[in-house]
Amino acid sequence: MKRVPLLMLLLFIMLLSTAFPVEVFTRRQLLEDIDFLVGKIESLFYDPWRKIDEEVFRDLVEEAKSSLKDGMTLSEFFLVAGRITDSLKDQHSGMSFPGEVDVLPFKTREVQGRALVIESGSLIPVGSFILEIEGFAIDELYEKYGSSMGYYESEETGPNIFINWFIHAIPQFMNSPEVEVTYLFNDEIRKAAINSISVSDSDWQMMRNSNRPPAFEQIDSVAVLKIPSFHPDYQEETLELMYRIPGDGYSDLLIDVRDNCGGFQLFLEAVLGYLTKERADLVEKIGTRDSSGQYTIRTWNLPVYPDYSWKAKDSRIWILTNANVNSATLLFLSFMRRNTDAVVIGERSSEPVNFGITNPFHTMPNTGLLFCLSKILVINGAEGEHIEPDLVIEQSLEEEINWYLGNGDATLQKAIDTITGRN
Repeated sequence: MKRVPLLMLLLFIMLLSTAFPVEVFTRRQLLEDIDFLVGKIESLFYDPWRKIDEEVFRDLVEEAKSSLKDGMTLSEFFLVAGRITDSLKDQHSGMSFPGEVDVLPFKTREVQGRALVIESGSLIPVGSFILEIEGFAIDELYEKYGSSMGYYESEETGPNIFINWFIHAIPQFMNSPEVEVTYLFNDEIRKAAINSISVSDSDWQMMRNSNRPPAFEQIDSVAVLKIPSFHPDYQEETLELMYRIPGDGYSDLLIDVRDNCGGFQLFLEAVLGYLTKERADLVEKIGTRDSSGQYTIRTWNLPVYPDYSWKAKDSRIWILTNANVNSATLLFLSFMRRNTDAVVIGERSSEPVNFGITNPFHTMPNTGLLFCLSKILVINGAEGEHIEPDLVIEQSLEEEINWYLGNGDATLQKAIDTITGRN
């Protein structure tokens, strides 16, 4: 079986990688592209009716077609077609733009329903909360654009995905290189005119945590390994840090995967090889189409082999996680729960353990819009099951803000206190 990267990521990079062309399209062209999209969903997506009733889907398609008209722009059509792929509620299926795009010059993270600025190349200071863009509040923007996002399984993940990733493309959807942003900083509401920048200048990638590299440290008697991403950029450094963990002196190893949005399979398998003591399958089962095109559930031969050279194999393993984990990180957590004695602490995952993968791009014949459709459903639990921590660690709004801004990590300290018996 060919090994494939888990792409919760490049999809979003492509989503934010175009400048909207001024070209407009005829209704006939747009109808052809909708038919092309629907045909691919019916023939390639692993199970089109897993999350939406077929009759409801057909009604959605007819509604989309009825809204098409001559002279629509690419951005306007994206919002229509995106509702169709969004209805699949699949973590790796959605619409994307072709080419290169401009994005907002700051990065936000969802913190208890708010949009916190964690990096900025604009007048808006780090630590601000975005309140409005062009007069629209965050929840209004989500209502307006959120139903065209795609790339998520669970409704509870929608606002998170929107604030963390999709909101950066708002200037494109508004067809404006400059937008007025209202934000809160130091208890003062301010406004600023913000010019968008090229995505290639923004260090914008979903899988990468540019403000948190891999790291290893000792806190009390606990070895702490931080894996912020399974992106290949982090692979060499992460595996080197793991291999250097000594076999003596640490009875407990805490692996921190908070906000790890996923990455690539081979990197994941290398990490799991250190942590498992015997051969085990990466996933329990998969759902896919058989040779006749029918949806079927079967096993998938993707073994993980233990690396017995790792010196810390006898350490007691703890995993610190939060709601914002996706893709390969969900595979990591599911595998560790099934095949090791690791104790998971932190927060419940917002995304479920079953999700779609293996998603090649398809190009619409007239507009050139790209879309991804998962061909395989990873099955690591019951339908709708999430990663539930063995021990819940709660954090306040202030603690979460401080962590994102690099001003302390109360949650990590609570985890250390739990491990060492102080809690």
